[in-house]
Amino acid sequence: MLGWNPGDDRELFTMPELIEAFSLERVVMHGAKFNPEKAKWYNKEYLRKKTDHELTKLFKPVLAEHGITMMCPRCAEKNGVEYRPEPDFAGKWFPKAYVEKVVGLIKERATFVADFWDIASYLFVAPTEYVEKDAAKFWKSENVELALQAAKFIEDFADKVGKEGFTKEALEGPLEEFIRGNEWPMGKVMNCLRLALVGASSGLGIADIVTLIGRDEFARRIDAAVAKLGK
Repeated sequence: MLGWNPGDDRELFTMPELIEAFSLERVVMHGAKFNPEKAKWYNKEYLRKKTDHELTKLFKPVLAEHGITMMCPRCAEKNGVEYRPEPDFAGKWFPKAYVEKVVGLIKERATFVADFWDIASYLFVAPTEYVEKDAAKFWKSENVELALQAAKFIEDFADKVGKEGFTKEALEGPLEEFIRGNEWPMGKVMNCLRLALVGASSGLGIADIVTLIGRDEFARRIDAAVAKLGK
């Protein structure tokens, strides 16, 4: 068993260290009070100490509850199925490497492993509904027109660099340059795109989302949002 001292720069304490540090004189005599916020803080620290690989294993049953299959080459071989290295949104099949990338991006935002789904479900399932107040604020004809041009830029960029070159680091700068170079309102364009991808105006950065879900899924979500919300 391990313990944590927030005032100490060391790693987690071992049980023998905790026993040695314990003193009856320091025990509070009045009734103990449970602090749920403190408990959440401890759990956040627990998550931070875990590797992305460990957290991915813990996240797997949560994904399964939502009908998502996570598979690695060895697991596929063991189960006698063909391993596919690319995410399949229609079939709800995702390679372990993809899930691990997602976990690495969102773990700092989570308190519990179950939170991963609430934070990042859109990285596994395309939105079918859009937050009404966000749509009213950002999905306006003038914004949509610019966002669709930005979407075309992203698709052309993906085609140009190919799958291997389509990374967050490669896309982020040119996309920002394209929007600023046209003197478009960055926030409105980005939030319009995010609404189409996430279903809300909150979430990861556009470059993170797009390069994770891939060019084709990105295009599908843009088309679905236009079909649902109009131009």
